[in-house]
Amino acid sequence: MNSNQKLDGQTPITLLVGVFERPETAEGLLRAITDGLPPTHLRFVPRLLEETARYPMPDDLLLRFERLTRSVINKPSFCRMLSDFPPMVARLARLFASSPFLGEILIRDFQFTYFLISPEQSCPPIEREPLRKEFHGIVSLRDTTVNRRFDLLRMVRRRELLKIGIRDYILGEPLHVITRSVSVLADEIVEAVYRLQYHVLCERYGEPDTSFTVLALGKLGGEELNYSSDIDLMFVYGEEGTIEHDGRRTYHEFFNELAGLILSTLSAQTREGILYRTDARLRPDGDSGPLARSLASYLHYYESRGQLWERQMLIKARVAAGDPSLGKALLDQLTSFVYPRTFFESPLREIARMKWRIEEEKTRPGALNVKTDRGGIRDIEFVTQALQLVNGGTCPELRTPTTLMGLERLHRHGFLTTQEYDTLCQAYVFYRRVEHVLQIEADRQTHSIPRSGSGVRRLVFLLDLSSAEEFFSKLDRSIEKVRQLFDSIFQPAEQQSSPTVEGILMANSLSDKGTQLLEGLGFAVPQNAYRALRSLCYGQFPHLHRNTEQEAFREVLPFLLPLISVTHDPDHTIVNLQRCLGGHPFPEALYKLMVFSQLLRESLVLLASYSNAMTNLFCEKPSYLDFLNSHLVRFRSGDAPLPSEERGLHSHLCHLKQMEFVRLALQDAWGIKPAEAVERELTRLADFVVREVFARFFRDEDPVLLVGMGKLGGEELSYRSDLDVIFLCEDGSDVDRWIALAKQFMADVVQVTPHGRLYEIDARLRPEGPQAPLVVTVSRYREYLSSRAMFWERQALVKARPVAGRDDLARRLMAIGDEMLYEPGLRPSDAEAIVEMRERQIAEKAGRPGDVLHEFKYARGGLVEIEYAVQALQIRHGRDWPQRPRQTLASLNKLLDRGHLDHSQANTLRSNYLFLRMLEKHLFLLFERRSNRLPDDEKQLAFLAKFCKLKTKADLVDTLAAVKEQNHAIFSSIIRTLRHG
Repeated sequence: MNSNQKLDGQTPITLLVGVFERPETAEGLLRAITDGLPPTHLRFVPRLLEETARYPMPDDLLLRFERLTRSVINKPSFCRMLSDFPPMVARLARLFASSPFLGEILIRDFQFTYFLISPEQSCPPIEREPLRKEFHGIVSLRDTTVNRRFDLLRMVRRRELLKIGIRDYILGEPLHVITRSVSVLADEIVEAVYRLQYHVLCERYGEPDTSFTVLALGKLGGEELNYSSDIDLMFVYGEEGTIEHDGRRTYHEFFNELAGLILSTLSAQTREGILYRTDARLRPDGDSGPLARSLASYLHYYESRGQLWERQMLIKARVAAGDPSLGKALLDQLTSFVYPRTFFESPLREIARMKWRIEEEKTRPGALNVKTDRGGIRDIEFVTQALQLVNGGTCPELRTPTTLMGLERLHRHGFLTTQEYDTLCQAYVFYRRVEHVLQIEADRQTHSIPRSGSGVRRLVFLLDLSSAEEFFSKLDRSIEKVRQLFDSIFQPAEQQSSPTVEGILMANSLSDKGTQLLEGLGFAVPQNAYRALRSLCYGQFPHLHRNTEQEAFREVLPFLLPLISVTHDPDHTIVNLQRCLGGHPFPEALYKLMVFSQLLRESLVLLASYSNAMTNLFCEKPSYLDFLNSHLVRFRSGDAPLPSEERGLHSHLCHLKQMEFVRLALQDAWGIKPAEAVERELTRLADFVVREVFARFFRDEDPVLLVGMGKLGGEELSYRSDLDVIFLCEDGSDVDRWIALAKQFMADVVQVTPHGRLYEIDARLRPEGPQAPLVVTVSRYREYLSSRAMFWERQALVKARPVAGRDDLARRLMAIGDEMLYEPGLRPSDAEAIVEMRERQIAEKAGRPGDVLHEFKYARGGLVEIEYAVQALQIRHGRDWPQRPRQTLASLNKLLDRGHLDHSQANTLRSNYLFLRMLEKHLFLLFERRSNRLPDDEKQLAFLAKFCKLKTKADLVDTLAAVKEQNHAIFSSIIRTLRHG
């Protein structure tokens, strides 16, 4: 449409054809925009259509504009302003086209449209002091709740991100200025959150007499933050000590709680949005280490155990919040660690290996990742950081956290030629601009470049390029040049591969040198490792490998050995791996697949590091290796295939169960599924299997209900759990028939077949115990609970859940639970009954006195005491809960939310429950033991300790003792309170 065309409130649809993909929808949007406005207010419409037509996805842009006109308070006045000031229309269109995320801010906070009238004045470059002053005012509000103050921070963040986006996409601010502005905003928000949470804790515990600082790492540390970047943080306090204020609290406890509050506040999602996704895993010992440490603790860690990747990581460390002098003191004292004057061995090879591992792990077939792919952002960062590490000890000026500044100084001091510097700088700026465009679209951390469609058109337009061909040509040139430079620096070091390992394979016996080499890789019995490696390379008589198969194994071996050597028992792992791979009918194809798939290599080594149970399936049926490989990407992403989707693959439900165990063991070990999720999925698997078997004997219309009790009912199954069930039927139905079918059902579930057994199943929780009829009517069950049942039998209803059978019976079961359990609530006599039950369990089930130390379920302070304490509180208070969780951890959270447990108790019980369930899990995965006690064997105990991330078997025993002591103290306190009403 021409700007001189007149409009009378109606736009002919012919003018919209060729501009919009859906002209009829566009016509409706224009009608909604202009509806009820006089002609003098419509002069902006031709300009709007002209601007819209210039951008990719004009339909979406027009929709956002229509939504904006709906959000403003005075639409006529707003449209009159647009008509009187045409540049506003162009700026709105540019902003909407550049970033739907920024557009949503503008639609939500329409008053910010005034920024676009004179953006140079309304959106000045960000400065720390005015921002800090504003945040200080928010933090200091005393008549406003803490949560409301955090929401005010989120609102200011939205406003400031919009202003930065306007300077970026409307005013054309340079990249390094934008990234620094986003980083400054993040710094000041972290500072404000720290100040507010620090004040909250000081009011609660008193003020520690030492300082605290927050270090920024990664892109925030380099002041290179993207719009949607995670922020990496590390927390430091000055000295150890104790706060004397209404009880003792150590500085370590205080500052770790403070760090946890900072992280949870930053990442909390409210209706005002989120502040930042945060990550503290770069701290010493990662997730297993404390969130906060003293300065001395950090120094001791890095001096004694610091690794090369941590030197590289600390290049970007700087103070983001808190006491700057403390942060400076730590970083100054770490200078010699980060930048040693000399290296005993060049770090280039290990840095290159880290990069190649990242590429293998992150790269997806057919995808383009501007960050992690060959020749991408990470290549440039690794080149920069490697040269800084190697030369920073003798050239202090190279010590800067910012990549572009680091490149400039490396060039200035002659460590990069002008051509190399230009190549890396130009590529880095180009990549970061691409990254910004990708992430500002929807405030989503992504680095994947679309190959076609509207996403590419948007990239091309916002990067001021002429076509997709020009974009991909520029991208390909940058990738090629950066990778060539990367290889020129790192490849020479890697050419010194491991000929000694090949020599071991070629030798007919293990030499002293070979023994030393294998011992250096962690093998305690090198001869066994040698035999396993030779078997994998050459095969076993009569199935010997051809030359091509041997060569394929030699190719994968350098990738396998480092993975095996870092497992908890490399000897155990290599033998299991040989069993797993040795029977495959096509070893060459398998080895080549492992060369190209880091995920497959790591998964197989991980499974081999567990017990034989995790590899037996592949020994018995090698084709399952192909099944595993075809599903690994989905497994790694966290997706859970429904068992029904796999029904055609598995000839028996036992195979389905075993492969699902493999999937969950991998996802558990990768850390992509928390313990609660693994328990739910193990329960979901059991539900599926049980319903499949149930359907063999019972029709949908049969008036029978299968009820899950215990861990099955509570959706808390572990790998080793039995299934506790009871059977109910309708009053007046053929009970004898249902009993006969229920017996067949039970026998089918526990039957031992060549494929294994489905589950152990137990119906002893039924009324009158194991000698009573297997199936009872609903009325008899209710009558038994109300008249003769002991309290623990009613208590079991907390976990009762319908698993299979008629819905009407399921509703009646739930009503019985309400009537028998929650309506009367927990009486003092019931609390007494719980104590009596515990004492009987301790006497009968915890074992001999000498066994109690290792027992962790029924012993005093064991798992059962956590469950009983939670159940007692749930029965006491659950009557008014709209939904009653069955899982112990979910119930803990509910009790905490409702104020029936304090944070200290809830956190302790949660942590201890996860620890004890972890022991239960590892005992099965490592030793195939269905046991509630630690192993007596010293070697097994030490092996288990390593999997629990504890140094020695003594640490494991001591930790278990401390956990049980804490549990019993909390259990006793809760029961004591309940006993007294």
